[in-house]
Amino acid sequence: MKRFLSILGLIGIAAVPSAAIAEGIAPKQMRTPSADPSYESNYYRYYESIPQTTLSYVEPTSGDVQIRLNNMTNSTISYQVVGDTGEIMLEPGSEVMLDDIEAPVSVFVYREDNGLIQATATSPEPGMLNVNLDETEIFQAADLSIRISPEGAVYVR
Repeated sequence: MKRFLSILGLIGIAAVPSAAIAEGIAPKQMRTPSADPSYESNYYRYYESIPQTTLSYVEPTSGDVQIRLNNMTNSTISYQVVGDTGEIMLEPGSEVMLDDIEAPVSVFVYREDNGLIQATATSPEPGMLNVNLDETEIFQAADLSIRISPEGAVYVR
């Protein structure tokens, strides 16, 4: 039995004695913003420490921008416009137009298959931003968010 438990430990499986469960000793709870208020602030502190790259520039029209997201991947992409939408799915090969988005704004993106995304952006006209979301295998090139400053600078992280 001891040999079996040591093998489990070597491969990263934790064995919880049934006596601990019987006594009501619960395993450590998962850290979530609702269970641990410091978790959210630590996450944002970490996120803010990630360097951002200037991707493009869009001239806001009356403080607003339109963002066209194009999913160029073979996977569903989830996106969220912070403070404006919940999580929304964007099917492979499809696009969505986000109208009247007030700058500054952040858009978080991730692939449902946990693959990496690289964003490229162009501004064909004032107030309009086209963002192509494509697959990448280069970890350093992977993007998690697109941020538009009040002045119209477009950053990715």
